[in-house]
Amino acid sequence: MRSHLRSLLELLPRVVAPPSARLPANAIWGEKNANALLIHARGKKTKKQSSSKGGSQGSSKGRSGMAGAVANPAMKATVDKHFDLFMRSYAPAEIEKETLTAEQLEEYEARAKEYSKMKMAQHRAWQKDIAGKIRHKLVAIKSLPEGFIRDAAAAPDYSSFSMKRTRPSLTPAIPGFYEAKQEKAEKVVRES
Repeated sequence: MRSHLRSLLELLPRVVAPPSARLPANAIWGEKNANALLIHARGKKTKKQSSSKGGSQGSSKGRSGMAGAVANPAMKATVDKHFDLFMRSYAPAEIEKETLTAEQLEEYEARAKEYSKMKMAQHRAWQKDIAGKIRHKLVAIKSLPEGFIRDAAAAPDYSSFSMKRTRPSLTPAIPGFYEAKQEKAEKVVRES
């Protein structure tokens, strides 16, 4: 089992991870530091073992780096239990290539062309509708009497939308829902 995992670890390329889960540049994939890799990736703090009592004085005799990570026994048991699952998450999923016959390809191409024609017809109808609305608006503005009314109608409106404006939705509005919601919101504002 361990030799199988070791060979898997050697085959895996280094994984690009977010900065919080990146390994030091000198870290090597291998059986020794697989548990430390998982601990480091999960953001667990590890204690640096030192023989000196003064802290920064003296030299550290304990192992440092990934090999010196202290693993919690419960964490180690969890890692050993789910190690295969963890390793499989890095391997890309095998997707079977679908082989199609010439007849199937022709049928799919015909369907795609038909769908494309239908969508383009819808788009052209939408464009025609918008262009017609703009044309009618300009004709209506020109038909207004000269002076203040025509100038006001021709000026672009850059004012912001009303604060009580609701978003358009595909489903019809529930009668009274918005009013009740606004009433509750205004009550909260009054009470605070």
